Amino acid sequence: VHPTLFADCDSSMTIMQEEIFGPVLCIASFNSEEEAIDIANDTNYGLTNYVYSTDVVRRRRMARKLKSGMVEMNGVAREPGSPFGGMKA
Repeated sequence: VHPTLFADCDSSMTIMQEEIFGPVLCIASFNSEEEAIDIANDTNYGLTNYVYSTDVVRRRRMARKLKSGMVEMNGVAREPGSPFGGMKA
């Protein structure tokens, strides 16, 4: 499968609601931090979320609000031996 990018996605789209295992990225725009959190949490799954920001306080604030088993920040993976798992379905 070739890497695929889907732009202008919203939570009503199947591609935003189902887990996709492959080189696929869905992009949804947002106007506020709270809207971004709402979009991220609007799924039946909750394995991993990713937060990118130069502001460490903002990253941590957003990570606390995400409903997932793991949150990676600025591309830094979880520490070896840390818990692995999701929440929700």
